Amino acid sequence: MTSNRKARPNLLHKVVNKIFPLTFRLAGKFHLASPITTSAPAIIINSDGYILLGERKRNHPIYGGYHGLPGGDTEYGEKLKDAVEREVNEEIGAKVYVTRIGKLYEQLPNKECGFHNIMIPHYCDIEKGETISPKDETETLGWFSPEQVRELGPLAYQQHKLLEQERFI
Repeated sequence: MTSNRKARPNLLHKVVNKIFPLTFRLAGKFHLASPITTSAPAIIINSDGYILLGERKRNHPIYGGYHGLPGGDTEYGEKLKDAVEREVNEEIGAKVYVTRIGKLYEQLPNKECGFHNIMIPHYCDIEKGETISPKDETETLGWFSPEQVRELGPLAYQQHKLLEQERFI
């Protein structure tokens, strides 16, 4: 016999979520959400060998004012390829397509960012006819040579280390 009652969070679930806001319920059990995020930054290099970086808005709570690769975190159940395409479109206003996947890079928590981040960079090309302009948390966009990237100093989310690993800088 099926119940006509709508499913409602029980009192225990409400209490647990007040104490531990990063919890979810699966198969009747409570689990702490992982403090590890997965992100898909885009490495977009033009025909002159320059890489596209965005400067984050200065008032952004995480890495405000830093330069970084377009892209971002995956959403629950989202494929990495879909995440990079969505995030890049949100940040630069252009559609991209993935040409290959780079090497996994792990950012440990630090003073600028208190969470553990697993980055899987995606090499992308901007679709023909698309123009770029800063959107969302991006203040400005620019094309940088490897030397210019080195001169910028640390990038958001330690992406300078990711670009070293990818042998761009």
